[in-house]
Amino acid sequence: MPDMFCFENFFLYTRQYFYGGGAAMPCHAMHSKCKQPIVFSFLPNHAALPKPPTSLVISDVTATSVKLTWNPGNIDPIESYIIQYKRKYTPGAAYEEIADVPNTDYTVMGLDAYTVYEFRVVAVNNIGRGIPSSPVDVTTGELG
Repeated sequence: MPDMFCFENFFLYTRQYFYGGGAAMPCHAMHSKCKQPIVFSFLPNHAALPKPPTSLVISDVTATSVKLTWNPGNIDPIESYIIQYKRKYTPGAAYEEIADVPNTDYTVMGLDAYTVYEFRVVAVNNIGRGIPSSPVDVTTGELG
């Protein structure tokens, strides 16, 4: 049985380093006693949690609402976003969440007038939640 020992103590190296959208990546298994490399392919596991959204901007501020817009921050598909917000200077305040936001803009309503809020956005993909975007503060307008 010639060359059967080639499967003992071999090392693996990739011949191609680019992820091709799910394309197989050719690899070689080599051993110093092998006459020919063993060529095979595998599909890279490219699945990961999403990166945080970027460039969160707040506009259209009223006494009880604000509009948020952001960039996805990801090239891979995003299923939805979660908007997290809380009162900025309230000790122990927990983030409230608005889940299943399908787009990169949303108007948050039902806020209190003349209050400082902290907002951030989380991307969600088929693996789970990513880390939040950098927070942005806004003061809602006065009633009147």
